[in-house]
Amino acid sequence: MNREKINEILLFRSIVGNATPIKNLHSVLPGENITIKKNGLITKNYFASDKFILDIQTTKKYDDILTEAENLIISSIKYRLISDVEIGLQLSGGVDSSLIAAIIQTHFKKQELHSFSISFPRK
Repeated sequence: MNREKINEILLFRSIVGNATPIKNLHSVLPGENITIKKNGLITKNYFASDKFILDIQTTKKYDDILTEAENLIISSIKYRLISDVEIGLQLSGGVDSSLIAAIIQTHFKKQELHSFSISFPRK
C-alpha cells in the first residue's frame, strides 16, 4: 500500500499525479493514451490544455475586468445553489472555500448555508 496517497485521499478527497493508494499501480492521467507493448508501456499525451490558452491583449480597464470576473463567480455560485435540499460547504481553510462562503452570505442571504471543516491531529 502507498500510505502517502491514502493520506492524500483522506485529507483532500483526490490524488495529485498518477500514483494510487496501491504501490506500483498508476492511473492514466487526463489527456493521456497508454499503449501496451511486449517490451512495456508507451505513454503519449493527446491533449494539453495549455495549447488552448489564448494570448489576447485587451483594451478593457482593470476595474471592468475585476467586475466581470466577480459577476462570473457570483453567477456560477448562484447556479450551484439551485437545490431542493439544504446546502453544505466544506471549509478547507483556503481562499476558494472562504470566498464562496463570503459570497453566499453577502449575495444570497435568504439561502441557508451549513458549513463544516475537517481536521486531523498531527503526529
